[in-house]
Amino acid sequence: MIAYVLMFVLCFISACGSPQYSDFFPYHNDGTPKPSVALLPVFDKTKTVAMNNVSQDLSQKIRLELMHHSKLYIPTAAQLKQQQLSCSQDDLLNSKDLMPFLHFQPEHFVVVLELVEFEQKPYKKNAVNLIYPPHVRRDEASMLSMKMRLKIVDIRGQEPKLIRQEIIPTNYVLATGEFEDSLEKEGTDAFQITPVGKGIQRFVQNVVEKIEKNSCF
Repeated sequence: MIAYVLMFVLCFISACGSPQYSDFFPYHNDGTPKPSVALLPVFDKTKTVAMNNVSQDLSQKIRLELMHHSKLYIPTAAQLKQQQLSCSQDDLLNSKDLMPFLHFQPEHFVVVLELVEFEQKPYKKNAVNLIYPPHVRRDEASMLSMKMRLKIVDIRGQEPKLIRQEIIPTNYVLATGEFEDSLEKEGTDAFQITPVGKGIQRFVQNVVEKIEKNSCF
């Protein structure tokens, strides 16, 4: 019996010290609170037919990346369910009247993300934020063009404040046929290592960097 209890305690301590556990913990290792961020699911404004679940995929990846970095505390969707029911989509996308965002208190910030572009485009030599995988020849290239509208609202007081609003672009270069070949693997584990999967991950990293930079005390 004693051996069983000891094993349980050791397993509990090990779990508490693991990165997976700390990702869900609202405090840093030194005991100071992390900024609590109400991260809403990505709104898909593209009406893209290229990927079936692009907004869900981005929502999950952004959440997991933020939790992995463990700089912010990200409440679960279940924890925010009631607050989200108190706000319409128009409320969340409107930047003139920010008072509905106070429904998300006692969190500190609300992050609203709108995917406004996700499509394959012809290659442009001087495109903004162009990322070249080493295997792609420029004379046989196209682009995966992605744009996310980011809005961060500070709700720590009685008067919500819009502290950041911008479009985050990423243009990822693809070789001929890679876009279509990648999408054939959508929904499988293999998709993550396809050119489109890698491009999406770079996009996620750009978005996460902006959220972390503007959601700290």
